[in-house]
Amino acid sequence: MIIIFNDTAAKTRTIGAYRIASALRKKGITVEVIDHLSSWDIDKLIQLLSHIKNIEWIGFSLPFIINIGQVTKLPVEEEEKLLNYFRQKNIPIILGGAHADSIKFSVNNFWISVGYSDISIHKFHEHLTDSKEIIFEKINKNYVIYADRDYKDIDLGDIDLVIEKSDLYSNTEIMPIEIGRGCIFRCAFCNYSHLGKKPGTYIRPKECIKKDISNFQNNFNISNFMFVDDTFNDSVEKMRIIKEIRQELPKPFNFWAYGRLDLLAASEEQRSLMGEIGWTAVTFGIETLNRQSGRAVGKGADPEKLKQCLLLLKKMYPKLHVQINLIVGLPHSTPEDIKNSVDWLLDNATVDFLRIQPLEIRDPTGLSFSSSFSKNPTKYGYQIIDSFKGHYQWTNEFWNSTSSKEYTKEIQTYMNSRKSLNISYNLSMTNFPHKEYIDQKTKWLERLNPTYQ
Repeated sequence: MIIIFNDTAAKTRTIGAYRIASALRKKGITVEVIDHLSSWDIDKLIQLLSHIKNIEWIGFSLPFIINIGQVTKLPVEEEEKLLNYFRQKNIPIILGGAHADSIKFSVNNFWISVGYSDISIHKFHEHLTDSKEIIFEKINKNYVIYADRDYKDIDLGDIDLVIEKSDLYSNTEIMPIEIGRGCIFRCAFCNYSHLGKKPGTYIRPKECIKKDISNFQNNFNISNFMFVDDTFNDSVEKMRIIKEIRQELPKPFNFWAYGRLDLLAASEEQRSLMGEIGWTAVTFGIETLNRQSGRAVGKGADPEKLKQCLLLLKKMYPKLHVQINLIVGLPHSTPEDIKNSVDWLLDNATVDFLRIQPLEIRDPTGLSFSSSFSKNPTKYGYQIIDSFKGHYQWTNEFWNSTSSKEYTKEIQTYMNSRKSLNISYNLSMTNFPHKEYIDQKTKWLERLNPTYQ
């Protein structure tokens, strides 16, 4: 048996652990996913796991927000307790997820799979169980598998989710569905790989997307989804595919997805399709409403056109839930710019949730991918002062890595003081009943105990 730990913090489950479990389940391998890790009593969890005699290896899906040097969101002593339990039993541990490439420098004695691991995870399993060869590099006492380089020939027509009863899905959840992989854009600050793909490429076949949606509808009565795609509306073809699926299935469905506001502003068809396909919640990574700043980072749309599009979308779809992301610390952007942007978004009721975050510039040393900011900071007006565990300490004309964090907290406090701010968490942000899941999962794990009565 394989155990994979996940830590969903919101009502929408993160998909990585279940995608990896599905790849292994298709090979006939038994996989148990244990979710909401940071909400567990670790002593109780270890007790439950101690009765499972045939654990071959352990996987951790790394959270999107994680402290440097950790692999979970658990308190340090709790994480060490869990890791030491497996290490004392000589059970191999593999890490994967968004931070896999950078975490190799702050931890040691792990297997780490960097990138899309649909194929590499089975190669890893065969290496452990059948001593088959696997391509890896030894870095900081870690065994690092570069999946995007050495095991990249993934069939997007074969990445449907294999659902088990023990996954404990509830009809109150919003389920993730992969639509495509990669992004057609190359924003200068972006730390993710698979950028600059050609429009219309790396999209899952229509029937595969339809199969996943139908399975959740028919088996769990779930009709709210999170479409996992770097930029859902990077091609109108994807939107047309979803329209066809929605017309062909007997039950309607709604979804949340990341979108590009400038593409919606430029396309009347895309704006019309939003209502026809059930796109009821959207996150726009606007990052800045300073024209000069936007041009510098690869988001050169006219801010006034973006604002007019937001007003239009709210008029067309009053119930559309809009989240907007802004970044503090971009070139040419000032504290006044940030505050003016926040005020306009709130005064005009165009946003339901605002996410402000400080700029992060990673040290590219040893990374398989890093942002344009990281590769050539001086080109964008940044001076590098120091590097700490893979993250640059930087300064530019108006900011530094410390002041950007301090101002982020300041502007968040200001937003919270605004009576007009409506933090009505959307379908992707609603808290999931962790206790209900943990109670059910505890009973399931007890059944794996040979002495369970």
